[in-house]
Amino acid sequence: MSLSLQAFAEELFFRAYLMQRLSNLNVSVLFTVPHVILYTDLWSVLTFLPSLLYGYAYQRTGSLVFVSLLHLASNILWLGFLVSYMHSGN
Repeated sequence: MSLSLQAFAEELFFRAYLMQRLSNLNVSVLFTVPHVILYTDLWSVLTFLPSLLYGYAYQRTGSLVFVSLLHLASNILWLGFLVSYMHSGN
């Protein structure tokens, strides 16, 4: 539940609010900055790429629900990857 609320809140702010004022590129940079600050690793920089995808999807569909579900799905896949990586002994 918290992952879905987080994805929705981020998309509400970054897509529905900021993309009304800024380009997808600028919003994606702004999306990446807090991830880098919070998680302080190189992987966080890679949030820029999915953010471009979310922005593109939002521009094409205008659906906050769709991009929130897209964001949630990518978060779940990422967490699955991390759990798998941690259990493999790496």
